[in-house]
Amino acid sequence: MLQLGYFQNQTFSAANAGSGLMNLGTLGALFAFSIYLQQQEGESPIEAGLHILPWTGTLAIFAVLGGRIAQRFGPRLPAGGLCITSKSQLRALARKPGDFAAYVVEVCPECSWNHLARTFALNAARSA
Repeated sequence: MLQLGYFQNQTFSAANAGSGLMNLGTLGALFAFSIYLQQQEGESPIEAGLHILPWTGTLAIFAVLGGRIAQRFGPRLPAGGLCITSKSQLRALARKPGDFAAYVVEVCPECSWNHLARTFALNAARSA
């Protein structure tokens, strides 16, 4: 059993509330979509399940990959990426072991969409 004292920590409570809401929304959408496929599209439960299988399979694969990424880089990077705002941050990232890709994304004032402006490979040519 989980001790209720853990919920006095705001970080723990916020992380669990966010995870709970995310799972409720995702699994609720899966349930609603399966009902839609059966009732509106006339599919059998097996057909509806097979149509949803890529979605659930992708969730399962990226849950494992997300855990590995968080273990390697820490919990903050996978959640929100890393916003580099100075050359010194870029140099510090380049000193870390492994290969990284940096993306420059700009917001278009006309359409308000994010557009990929440039891509940089960090540490790709450096030998260990």
